[in-house]
Amino acid sequence: SRRLGLPVVTSFMGRGLLSEQDAPLIGTYMGVAGFPEVTQLVENSDSLFLLGEIICDTNFAVSETKIDMRKTIQALNGQVNIGYHTYAKLPLAAVVNRMLERVDGPDKTFQVTPQVFPANLAEDAQSITPTDIATAVNDLMARHGKMPIASDMGDCLFTAMEIKHTALVAPGYYATMGFGVPAGLGLQAATGERPLTAAATVGTQSCCCSTTPAGKCCALFNPSRASTTWTTGALLKWPQAWAATAYVWEHEPN
Repeated sequence: SRRLGLPVVTSFMGRGLLSEQDAPLIGTYMGVAGFPEVTQLVENSDSLFLLGEIICDTNFAVSETKIDMRKTIQALNGQVNIGYHTYAKLPLAAVVNRMLERVDGPDKTFQVTPQVFPANLAEDAQSITPTDIATAVNDLMARHGKMPIASDMGDCLFTAMEIKHTALVAPGYYATMGFGVPAGLGLQAATGERPLTAAATVGTQSCCCSTTPAGKCCALFNPSRASTTWTTGALLKWPQAWAATAYVWEHEPN
């Protein structure tokens, strides 16, 4: 992208992939649900170059204006699709390397306007919203550096879209619940870092499946941070969730 002077946007399922790269990243494309400037940049492009991008409803069903895939270049699954033409046996890495060989000269210098994420959480008497949670996490990262995130699906995943770009693992489809806690443990074990684990809890069963294990992790001194999103109905049915959540934060290792 720097060699060609082209801005970069990630898809919903690709969020977090470029968090550690020096790429001219503008934001995450989420169609009508995302930032208008990102949506317009993608949908008004004369041609999109999709690298490893999965063509699915999760990434493109929320388009404000229908994207004509015939005008895109799709490099994925070991092949390249251009319009109605398919070129097989072209691995993604080989395509990118060959492009770099064909484009002579130094990288182009240009400025992009990155997304602005909420910051500076106000301490007031207003009810806590998902954006407040994202704001608090952004403030934390501003003081102590980035943390990887392991997120469940649902509200916590959409809240993660308001957090500054950082490494993120999450389920791409609404096909399961309970991904967040084991993913957070695996992320911590694999990287040695302290991940932020966002677990969705909708109903009594999911409260039991996410909050209790999260609290147990801290009791066993597993260095993970935990955050949970609740529904009012779940809290009414299982008020012990409050105690478990308080335990998670109060007993968090330093």
